[in-house]
Amino acid sequence: MQRRKFIQLIAVSSVTTACTLDSGSVSAGARPLTVAQQEGPFYPVTPIADSNNLLLPGYQGPELELSGAVVDAAGTPLSGARVEIWQCDANGIYDHPGAPNKESFDTKFRGAGTTTTNSTGHYRFTTIVPVPYTGRPPHIHTKVFFDGDEKLTSQIYLAKSGGHDKLKIDLDTSDDQTYAASFDFVIKA
Repeated sequence: MQRRKFIQLIAVSSVTTACTLDSGSVSAGARPLTVAQQEGPFYPVTPIADSNNLLLPGYQGPELELSGAVVDAAGTPLSGARVEIWQCDANGIYDHPGAPNKESFDTKFRGAGTTTTNSTGHYRFTTIVPVPYTGRPPHIHTKVFFDGDEKLTSQIYLAKSGGHDKLKIDLDTSDDQTYAASFDFVIKA
């Protein structure tokens, strides 16, 4: 049993290392494309703010710095890719007219944002740690666009929660209310 856990740890470390970016470069080797998932019923109906900060003073929930990169299957960083995220507030409510309890949505939380990757393919968002709501594990919805085309719609889940195993993030904490996580998107450019 110990040997199996050790081999699993080595396998996970190898995958993590292969996807880690260092000074804008990515280690060689083909990468599997990020798993696509459905958009969900609460994609924002109003234009998503061109901002990577979803928090306004007085928001509810612990802060999350979500960052990573957008790369192609060869590991080449993609500059100028647009990344969108949207999620429910700390009470499990979406900012969407069809969402249950929409009138109780936290108005100090934007609920959605978009940003463009820099010259090394990196992106960053300031949001909240996702929470579960009826029938769903904690998650953040995502879309990635490149060269004007939608390349990916997916979701990112918290580790040790439900959701697809290849779409999970681990939370690191810097203090009691701020967390950080990294997720790289691999798309067909």
